[in-house]
Amino acid sequence: MSAADTTTIRIRERVLSILADELAHPGEPLDVYVPISALGADSLDAIELTMEVESELKISFSDDEWFAADMTAMQIVERVVAKVNAV
Repeated sequence: MSAADTTTIRIRERVLSILADELAHPGEPLDVYVPISALGADSLDAIELTMEVESELKISFSDDEWFAADMTAMQIVERVVAKVNAV
């Protein structure tokens, strides 16, 4: 496994952990394939999640790159991985 693969896996795990902490119901796994709005997130929650991920991973998204409530957790992970790889 390459260093890039390891980094991608760590980013994925960390982002999913942040999302699960905020969106999953206690004792239930995070469904990564449904929009976060279906998990109770609204547009303000999506912005707060964006800011939390930015802070945690030391990256920055422009306003048009922020997460949206209609995104799934996997789409968010893909966006974060792409951002980290672009740096």
